[in-house]
Amino acid sequence: MVGAMDSAPNVATSGPAVKVRWQWSRFPELTVAELYAALAARQQVFTVEQRCAFQDADGHDVHAWHLFAWAVAPPAVVRAPTPSEAARSCAPSSGPAARIVWAPTPPEGAQLAPWGGPAALVLAGYLRVLDAGRKFAEPSIGRVLTVAPYRGIGFGRTLMAEGIARTRLVWPQRTVRIAAQQRLERFYANLGFRTAGAPYQEDDIEHVDMLLPA
Repeated sequence: MVGAMDSAPNVATSGPAVKVRWQWSRFPELTVAELYAALAARQQVFTVEQRCAFQDADGHDVHAWHLFAWAVAPPAVVRAPTPSEAARSCAPSSGPAARIVWAPTPPEGAQLAPWGGPAALVLAGYLRVLDAGRKFAEPSIGRVLTVAPYRGIGFGRTLMAEGIARTRLVWPQRTVRIAAQQRLERFYANLGFRTAGAPYQEDDIEHVDMLLPA
């Protein structure tokens, strides 16, 4: 499922630049907090916002790369963890996202904020790339989303460009597949994808398969 992003990529957009920290990880490398952030965003976008009842945790996550776009949050969005929250949080890790706590007034779709001292990070965008041969012959990009506060500024295109570049590094000279929501067909066409079949229904939403040539 690919959706929940800017649907008119050719239109110049204005807005604040999004400073992000990219994270590209295999499933076993994810912390509990990182996995929770991804699943929470996926549920918010694909189940709640799109009012679509489907099995998001489909068994493919363990056979995929996961791309996170962590954005610096406004200071008012986060707070320091309480002692009880700190005790329940993940063990500190390298990098700015040492612990994850609830934000008091999180942006829509961003329930979690990693607490990293003076600067905090929230999940602005996410996608996963299934291994070639797992579901399709080609590596396939899916679960593409930008959370609500980061839409309308062209960030969806930035996210996809990053995902394509990283997919190319893992599978050079390979065609890349997506199962795109049909309303975003033009968006993906402008990224180089070509329609590879007739539209079809998946989870009550019109989709179309598209391929990005090697």
